[in-house]
Amino acid sequence: MTNADSQPPNSIITMWILLEGKKRAVQVDLDQINYENRSLNLDRLTLILKEEFNELLNIERSDIEFFSLNGHNTLTPLRSGTLLTEIVTTDIAPLVYKFLRYSDTYEMPHSSGSWVLLREAVYKRFEKLQTCDFYFVSKINSEEKKIENEFQFNKLVDRTDSNGHGGRFLDLKIQIKGKKAYGDWTFKEVSKEIYNDAFDSIESMPIFEIHEIFKLDPPLNDDDLKRFEDNLREKMNIFHNEVTTNEATAREFISVFLSLAANHVRACNDPSTRLKVEVELDGSRGYGVLDYGVYIQKIPVLVTEAKPYESEKAVAQTLVQIHSAAESLLGKRKRSEQTMFGIVTTGRSWRFIRWNGSLECPKAEITQEYPCIFENDMKEAKRVASYIVCVLQTQAKSLNKENPCAKRLCTDDKLG
Repeated sequence: MTNADSQPPNSIITMWILLEGKKRAVQVDLDQINYENRSLNLDRLTLILKEEFNELLNIERSDIEFFSLNGHNTLTPLRSGTLLTEIVTTDIAPLVYKFLRYSDTYEMPHSSGSWVLLREAVYKRFEKLQTCDFYFVSKINSEEKKIENEFQFNKLVDRTDSNGHGGRFLDLKIQIKGKKAYGDWTFKEVSKEIYNDAFDSIESMPIFEIHEIFKLDPPLNDDDLKRFEDNLREKMNIFHNEVTTNEATAREFISVFLSLAANHVRACNDPSTRLKVEVELDGSRGYGVLDYGVYIQKIPVLVTEAKPYESEKAVAQTLVQIHSAAESLLGKRKRSEQTMFGIVTTGRSWRFIRWNGSLECPKAEITQEYPCIFENDMKEAKRVASYIVCVLQTQAKSLNKENPCAKRLCTDDKLG
């Protein structure tokens, strides 16, 4: 009997989850409406669990493995496409999550050259750090302390107890200076460190109006809009009119908007246009995974952050992601200034961010909130979809004007 069979209709279903390295499994509650949807498998469950477990926030979905654990402590691998309704979990037989963490151990003598040896070992082990300036972080009495020089390192060694065999074990985390995971940035940090204290809250950010700046060229046709409306109605029916239950549910609706826009621009403006989901983006100030990225000529021209609710944290995350995308574009195009765009959305609420200027002096503006009520003629949803198309068309025209040959070349190559 499966979890779904043992629960009454419209109830909350509990799954038992055990993260690798943890002592025991914990309960996670899932809405049965979403749980029974045919598309909710182990891969999509990860999106929900990222909201429950901080350990999974910066782990790629492709770096996670799934196992069932039986009463004899035997692990059985599970496919990422396994539906949740096919899995039975209990506190002694939970679903086990294993994930790749970039870590290593290094043994060295404690001498006047230990600090240099440690840094050389890090450069050798982690290739991405060879061009970065980094420091170490050590947790002391539940508080994280920076280790940035030899004096601080030797002080840490001196206060660390011996393991009884004359050695000392140091648990150090590596942090790149000025750079961290997108989700770790706060709004005030982003404003101060990247945007030169231009604003201190969402309310103080400059406002821009999309409809006053961009025009559809060409516009969406009636068939596309009808298909868009039908897709949204189908989603509303499947999810019982719940859009923002969690991030995984919100994405079901967000994908309808972005797919329509990307497909239209691909057909009418630039055939290299491509929508990507869960794609890595690495910049000088941030790193992590984009929920959605629209690429034109292999350049991320629109980044989208999906959240079940809007917050300053989501806007901050998007502001750093746009900065990384701008670095990618400016690096390839050898230009000093560029305009980039981002979206923060819950599926029901949409806000657009416009970035322009240079990497040294970037400027950011935000739109008002555009709510979507998925009823009647879905006028609000169609308006938002048209705004996304406008943004992509503007980016496509800018890139094609600058490099008219690139559109054809990109379609001949396999996009990475």
